[in-house]
Amino acid sequence: MLKKITVIFLAVIMLLSISACNIKNNEGNGFETAVANTATNESVTYHYNTFKDRIPEPDFKETPKEQYVDGDSYYFTVTCTEKEFDNYIKKLRKSGFENNLVEATGYFYAKDGEGYYTELVYKNGILTATIDR
Repeated sequence: MLKKITVIFLAVIMLLSISACNIKNNEGNGFETAVANTATNESVTYHYNTFKDRIPEPDFKETPKEQYVDGDSYYFTVTCTEKEFDNYIKKLRKSGFENNLVEATGYFYAKDGEGYYTELVYKNGILTATIDR
């Protein structure tokens, strides 16, 4: 009997810890919109990411492939030239990403004054850019 109570207690603790990991403070990170869930007639709220607005608009010949991750970060990948990569770094620096700066061949990392960071990785003609907080 004691083993069953212990197992149930541990299962409840695990569920609470997992659900607590999914609770995040989205204040200032995005906006919300409510839509109707047609299967249950309930209102569902989706959080949309506005991290994209923190970085300058890319200026590449190709259109970047965008991706939002859990409403907490944004990244894009794009095929570009090394010159386009270097020009985008200049745009990032002008927009305020100059704190905690790390630069190397094909790599750039910096934070802005509000704690957002951006990371660029350029390899084999493909740029992956990330912004997060």
